[in-house]
Amino acid sequence: MRTKEQYLEGLSKMKRNLYYNGEKIGRDNEDFTPSYNIMGTTFELAANPEYEGLMSATWPAPAKGVLQTSARSMAADLPG
Repeated sequence: MRTKEQYLEGLSKMKRNLYYNGEKIGRDNEDFTPSYNIMGTTFELAANPEYEGLMSATWPAPAKGVLQTSARSMAADLPG
């Protein structure tokens, strides 16, 4: 499974194919930083053994950890 840093680095390598307010932008646009940080945090939680069962699943082929997110389940199960 990727880390938060790998996720953010991967975004910077993606094609510039997003449109925001009618303008084509790169994925490094700082307006999206809060959203990217939230997604990155889900990778951190998935790596934490306390939340591993909630935040990850095993993909059948190939058997690798896969990030799973569900606002409904996270809201019910995360502390705070």
